[in-house]
This record gives sequence, structure tokens and C-alpha cells, in this order.
Amino acid sequence: MDKMKKYLMMFAALVVTTVGFTACSSEGDLSSEEQAEERGVVKTEFTIAFPQKAVQGTRMAASNVQFQPSQFRGISSMELYPFRAASISGDIPLEFTHINLYDGSTLNALSGSNSFYFSTNSHLYQDVDIPLGTKTFMFYGVASKTNESASAVGALIPTKATVGQNLSVIKFSPSPICENPPVDANGYLTDTSNGGQLATYLTSIATAQAANDNVWATTLNVPLKSLYEKFITMKAGSWTNAMAVVSEIYNGVKTALSSDNEKTVALKTAIKNAILANTNVSEGTNGGLSFTTTAFGGYPKDLGLPDGAAYIQWTGSAFKELKSNGSTGWNMANFEKYAYPAELYYHVISDIKTSEKSESSHYTGNSGLNTTGTTAFTNWNNLVNTNYTAGGTVTSSTRSIAIVKQVQYAVGRLDVKVRAAMTSLNDNAGASVTIGSNTFKVTGLLVNGQKAVDYKFNQLSTEPAYTLYDNVIKDSNGSDIYMTTSESNAFYTLVLETPEYGTTAATKEAAKVRIAVEFENNSAQTLVGRDGGLIYPGTKFYLIGTLDPSKNDGTSAEGHTSYYTDNTNTTLITKAFMQDYNTVVTLAVSDLTKAYNVLPDLGLPRLEMGLSVDVDWKQGIIQTLDIE
Repeated sequence: MDKMKKYLMMFAALVVTTVGFTACSSEGDLSSEEQAEERGVVKTEFTIAFPQKAVQGTRMAASNVQFQPSQFRGISSMELYPFRAASISGDIPLEFTHINLYDGSTLNALSGSNSFYFSTNSHLYQDVDIPLGTKTFMFYGVASKTNESASAVGALIPTKATVGQNLSVIKFSPSPICENPPVDANGYLTDTSNGGQLATYLTSIATAQAANDNVWATTLNVPLKSLYEKFITMKAGSWTNAMAVVSEIYNGVKTALSSDNEKTVALKTAIKNAILANTNVSEGTNGGLSFTTTAFGGYPKDLGLPDGAAYIQWTGSAFKELKSNGSTGWNMANFEKYAYPAELYYHVISDIKTSEKSESSHYTGNSGLNTTGTTAFTNWNNLVNTNYTAGGTVTSSTRSIAIVKQVQYAVGRLDVKVRAAMTSLNDNAGASVTIGSNTFKVTGLLVNGQKAVDYKFNQLSTEPAYTLYDNVIKDSNGSDIYMTTSESNAFYTLVLETPEYGTTAATKEAAKVRIAVEFENNSAQTLVGRDGGLIYPGTKFYLIGTLDPSKNDGTSAEGHTSYYTDNTNTTLITKAFMQDYNTVVTLAVSDLTKAYNVLPDLGLPRLEMGLSVDVDWKQGIIQTLDIE
């Protein structure tokens, strides 16, 4: 197809599917045209074909997003909807129950009886009933998966229409990671949940006292008072962050100083005992603390959420873990609004070509002539354009049917690269951290504005927005990603299409997509991020940037290069993410002053941005954004 030019932002060129149908010539299956008229269907053989480059080789580490053709995952679910209408829209009712093309065996590209024929990369399905009068097909397919988790291969929730319902009923929605979090009426994690139990443990430390008149909260000892204020003002509520904070408190109270009076020594002991009262915490051999890292379910990992989703609040008498804004005024996303990456779907709506003779012999040959002496075409387009008639309608005399348009990916792909803009980065307190080969590991990617899509996989603007969270971060070789001064290899996630920008400020704002990259601080330094948030060694932090497709406006303003959907340079790319296309983003980090240790709601329009974003649709759209 025209879009398959190397400089465009799509990735359909990797695996682009075409499908065809060939009627059975067996008289036992279809003895006469009159019998077909009586039944209302013609019995066919169904063929699905892929380009040669899409079906050879073996799977690699990036196979869950089909980064390269050799990583084709196969299709284990295929549904075909026939229509008598020449074209369809959302207000057209579903005419027939879908034809299920999945026979229990995954259609694959490697070997076995359910693989492709070599020369045409096609596969033949026998005995498929196609209604007479069919002019159009709508096809859905889902990439195969075995025991992979939704985190690894993505997930979507399909809503299907029944016969007689309009196609507008069909939608594909983001799949929430934590749809029903364990919360009470105030939006706090319940006391029996992992997050609630963690809050209870932290409360026991904060309320430590040696006697009624010797309480940590009211101590006059300046160092202890300072530790207390740091403790109760923390916001990052993950178990990973809690371990770091508790360790800092422990190091401040474990030793009695010569200057400590009796009350101070007793209070230090009480705080230390409160810390060690939990069986998951003990004194280590190096003078510090030893933790059970899986304690409290690794909250919020037990809910499948990023560490930055966990907010903790001191109410004046106790710690509480929050799942939503509540009445705190914090701009945080609800737990229910985090979703898995999109699942790899295929889709097409197309008219057909027909033939009144069987074409099955052309699909099965390997090269040259097949066993009957009939020419075996070497590629799909050659076969279809030679043997089929345009503008077809299925009749009782139809023996072979071809879908004109190629099946394409129904989702988009986001490729992300990171790099440090200099050899050392300053935090929000002016402290510098040197960037080494493993100082900051990339552990997650979050993308906002993901909404349900319709039967054509176009975004439904009135649906609720989710933030996609992908925590399976590897390059195409299966290696971890680190931020260094060299641009990293890309890591990938699948996304749903987003809206296009228009001429108004509102449409341009709606087309923007905010992303957050999750890093792990592997340095030995405690960094100070936005609003004074502390990023301890071993804990996570987040840098946020915005993709703005409206800058691809056909001008050279600010040095931008314009990119189009095809090689005619007539249709500008107007969406951050498009189905069947990939968006390539390079994130250049110039400092850590805007690093978050807890995640804000990425849907808010006035976030501080901690990234410079260069957007590249196939060959080099470059956008340099100021850090806001």
C-alpha cells in the first residue's frame, strides 16, 4: 500500500496482511448454484496472506509489539463480518453473525500444518460459508498469546454488537489494571489491605513515645524534631520508598550520642523499637536495616501499579494511603485510571473482488508450476490483480473472493529512546549527580489520554481517559535500558489512536499526549526533586514530557520538518498516535529539577515538564520543548 514507504511513521510495513476466499469446487459441498441460492450462502475456502518479509525468521525480544517482521506472533482469533452494503458506517446494523475463522490452531509463520504456504505466504481455510449478496467485509484479528500476562502483551476489553445492533455499539476499551482497589468511603486504603497495613506500620513509628511526656511528635530535641517533620511530610507511599525513609530514621536514632540527655536516649530507643517491631524489618550485619522486600505485597506492586501511584498522607494522628484525590487537593490520578498497554489487534473494512472460477491452485504452489501444471503466483498482489474482477458481489456462481484492502494493525506503536544531555545532572537543590552506565535505569513508561475506540479503532472522545502503564521495559535484544549520555536503544509499547488537532486552541490541547518515563535511582545519592520530594537510592522517580502533533503543521516554524501520511505530501500527520503507524520519541534529560517522586495526574494541562522531547515519525520530525 502507498503508506508502506520507509520514511513514514507507520509500522504496518512490518506485517501487512491480505486476505482472500476461494470457493470449494467439491460437488459434495456445493452441488449447484440453485442449492446456494436456497441456503443463502456460498461455501468457500478462506485464504489469509502476508508479504514474504513478514513471515520468515524467528521471534526476538521485542516480539510482543512485533518490532520486526521476524517477530510475527501469529493470530489466534479472527472474526469476519459480511455486509451486503457497499460501504458501512456506525449507523449501519450488523447483518450477520460473525464468521469465526479460528479453528483452535494459531495461524503462524514458522512451521507446522497451520503455517503459511511459502510462495504466496497464504493459508487456506476450508468450508467457510459466505452470505450471498456480500459486498463488504469487516475483519478483526488478535495476535496470539500463550501464558503471557497483560503487562507483557497488553489488553483491551472488546464490546461486540449482536445482529441488528448498529456498529456504533462496537468498541475496544483500555483494560484497567486495578479496577476495584480496596478503599473505604474516604478514598483511603482499607486497614486490612497491604497499603493499609503499611500505613499502620508507619503510624506506629510516627506515634512512638518513651513515656506520656516523652513523645516523638512533641520532642524538643532538634535533630529528632527534624527527623519527625521529614517523616510525616513524606508523600511517596510505596513500600520501596518507605524502606528508604525508615532506614534514614533508623540511622538517626540507632546510636545514643554523648550529648543526648536521658529523655532523648529513651525516645530514640522507643523509635528504634517501633521500627523493629515489624517482623519484616531487622537489624542488618552492616549496621543498617534489613527488609523483606516483598512485605506488604511490595505495595503498590500488589495492585499492579507504579510506585509513583502510591500517595501517603499524615492526617495529624495517623498515616493513610490514598487511592484518589479525596479532599487533599493533590493532583493525583485515581488507581482505577491506570490501564495496561493496548493489545495487538488487526483490522480492515474493505470491498471485494470476485472470480467465477476456483483460484485455490494458485495459493498452494511453492514456485513455478504446482502439481496440476497451473501457474503458482509468487505474490499476493500479482494473484489478485490478475484473477479477480473489481466491484464484486458474492453470487451463487462466485467461486473465489478477495478482500481488496490489506489488513493492518489496529493500534499504534510508541518507540522511546532516552539520553542525558550532559555528563552530570543537577537536582532541585543544586546537587550534581554524575551519569554512569547504570545510574538511572528505565523501569516503566506511562502514557495519558488513552480512551476507548470505535469499530474502526478511532478514538471515542466522550469515553473516560486512562493512563497506560507499561512496566516491561526492554530493547529489541531483551536488554535493560539505562539513561546515559548516549542515546539508548528504543523500547516499545502499543497504544490506541489519539485525536487529531484542529484549528482551535482546544483541539490542539486535546491532541497533546503526556508521557512519563519511570526511572530507578541506582546512584548512591538522595536527590531532591520537584517540590522538595526526596528520591532515595533504590526508589523510583518520573520525568514528564508532552507530545504535540500540532507542531507538524506544514511550516518550518521553529525549525520543524513536516511529515505526511503518504508520499504525495498532501495529508499531514495530525495525531500523536495513529493506528498502523509508529511514533518515535527521543527524550533528552537536561536536569532533575522537575523530577517527581510521586505521579501527578498526567491529564492535567499545567504540569511541570522535566524532559525535552524530540518526536520522529520514521525519519526525523524533531521537536525540542522547553522544560516548563
